Amino acid sequence: MSKSVRISHNDQEFAFDIDDQVDLWMSGSIHADSLDATTFLNDIRNALQHPVDYPPVSGGVVPGDVVAIVVDSEVPWPEVAIAGTLQAIADCELSRIDVVLAENTTELTRSIVRKSLPENIELTIHSGKSRDDLRYLAANEAADPIYLNRRILDADLVIPIVVARKVDPLLAATSPGAVFPAFADYQSQARARIKETNITSHKSRRRTVSADDEATRVGWLVGLQWMVSVELTVDGKPGNVIVGTPELLAQRATKNDLNVTVPFHADVVVACVEGGQQQQSIINLLRAAIVARAHASIDASIVLVCDLRELGMPADTEYNEDASEETYDHEDEPEERPQLVQPPAVSSVDHARLMLHTLINDSDSSHRYLLLSNCSEDEAESFGFGGIQDGSALKRLINSHGSCTIIRTAQVASPPTVATEQA
Repeated sequence: MSKSVRISHNDQEFAFDIDDQVDLWMSGSIHADSLDATTFLNDIRNALQHPVDYPPVSGGVVPGDVVAIVVDSEVPWPEVAIAGTLQAIADCELSRIDVVLAENTTELTRSIVRKSLPENIELTIHSGKSRDDLRYLAANEAADPIYLNRRILDADLVIPIVVARKVDPLLAATSPGAVFPAFADYQSQARARIKETNITSHKSRRRTVSADDEATRVGWLVGLQWMVSVELTVDGKPGNVIVGTPELLAQRATKNDLNVTVPFHADVVVACVEGGQQQQSIINLLRAAIVARAHASIDASIVLVCDLRELGMPADTEYNEDASEETYDHEDEPEERPQLVQPPAVSSVDHARLMLHTLINDSDSSHRYLLLSNCSEDEAESFGFGGIQDGSALKRLINSHGSCTIIRTAQVASPPTVATEQA
């Protein structure tokens, strides 16, 4: 007997058989049905008009208000999600609507969104190092200044559209924020990231939603009442759309978490970054690697599956120290502020590329990292990955070991909170 499994690659599912003697653990989204574009648009509009635990969006504005639609870079079909949002607020007599995309949004997505917008709506691409794009919000408990995109702070109502996840393994916060740190300055982003020592720890961290999270406090200061949460299906497509308070969405994400418990640490772990081009990023590849290694036994092979065509290479030098000295002036900032040493300032993409390169080449010598992607074999090997050519090679690798874990849509999974202790 054998067990048939399915994963996605190049936006297509393919199946292969695993021998019955291999212990298999499958983890993936509980939502099997993906939405077509029309249904997705209608679901966004209807969810905004009927939030789970809050009045409709029209009740949050008055004529003449300014609205900012803030879109996570990983939301599938962002132009469709924005169109559904615009329909939900079409009768609100607003003075201005701004659309703000995250800095790591791909050029293709930017172009698609720009072409889809009415002429009277301005598109802004966030920049974490641009003085013109940032405005002072507040200081955190350590007196570090926090700057956010000025379009967000200028708006009377902010409508964040995000991908649902329980936690983000790249952030130190217990729950991912709707606008922070993705739409903050580089220094604030750097403070919010998980440190390399935590990425390489064998023991996963149990994290709970806490009012002390900086992301939560930023949300309060901005006045975020609710947000649009898009759940991904097993193949990385848009699924359920929920509009609710951050507290309700955090509870729902915890309930739907993909990797709460695992029965064993596996000899082979296959972590798939599935979905369209919004999902195919070096940031999601790092997320998948972090989740995968928490499932892996000592000396395990970790296979990352994605549709990336390029990995790029980290800069030859360390972080750009000059960027960390940049300051941001704004009339709302207190005149006297102590000079603080800020973390090195780099973009989330550069940080993810450096962390992934460090993880597979230096920090995690107990595992072998393989890549099934659209990158050339030379590029994968130059980055530090072992090559795996196709599904047949993956099948042979799995069947030559005693246990295997397959994680679908690994980019929205979280490391297991209950697992057999590694030796």
